[in-house]
Amino acid sequence: QSQARSLAPENSLLLGVHKMDFSSVLKNPCGGPVLDIKLSTCSAGEFTCNNGQCIDLERRCDQTVNCKDESDEDHCKMIFMKDNYNKKISAFKYDEKTKENIPVTVKISMDIKKILKIEEVNHVFSVKFRLV
Repeated sequence: QSQARSLAPENSLLLGVHKMDFSSVLKNPCGGPVLDIKLSTCSAGEFTCNNGQCIDLERRCDQTVNCKDESDEDHCKMIFMKDNYNKKISAFKYDEKTKENIPVTVKISMDIKKILKIEEVNHVFSVKFRLV
């Protein structure tokens, strides 16, 4: 009989990321004998923090700590531009069959957080926004 054993403290209720010992599992398809496993009660549209806390998925990787254990900001990748990147040329993908560059569709949306200033005469407004 195969069984995995939790190395988590009993008061954790196994929620969040905990070590599980799979060393006595026959034909273990998971790889290693001890693995980090994340169990969650979070709903769809929520992110499970490493401690089991649930936060709104849109708050993950927003450069603001929302999880008590700060795990919502772990492994977030910011865009890195190479030195030779030319911002005046739109992004494209190369079609091997036709040997052509095809522009990629870029969809951008933003949330307006605050209207800072409105200049009616000059038809100008300033806002604080967040790209989503």
